[in-house]
Amino acid sequence: MKPTMLKIASAALVCLMLFSLASCSSDKSSAVEKAFTDEGYDVTKADANNETVKPLLGLLLNEEQMESVSEYEIMLCVPEGLLNVGNTAIVIKFPSAGDLKDFL
Repeated sequence: MKPTMLKIASAALVCLMLFSLASCSSDKSSAVEKAFTDEGYDVTKADANNETVKPLLGLLLNEEQMESVSEYEIMLCVPEGLLNVGNTAIVIKFPSAGDLKDFL
């Protein structure tokens, strides 16, 4: 009886650990969006062909990366006010670290 209870308790602990690890890898893009919004930025979702995003990405990426960046979600963060025009940020959301490594 004791070995059976030990196996059940061990299996329950393993399941609990797996669920807690899976919850740690959740999407943090909403926290990034909120941080930019709190600092006075206007955050919008854009694609790689957007008239504001395309020239900025052209400065940072090569042609191969420009072609593959259209697969990912892009957040365009533009500050409020005319004096802050040069402080525009682009956030590219990669689904995994492996995709980021392949991209770079």
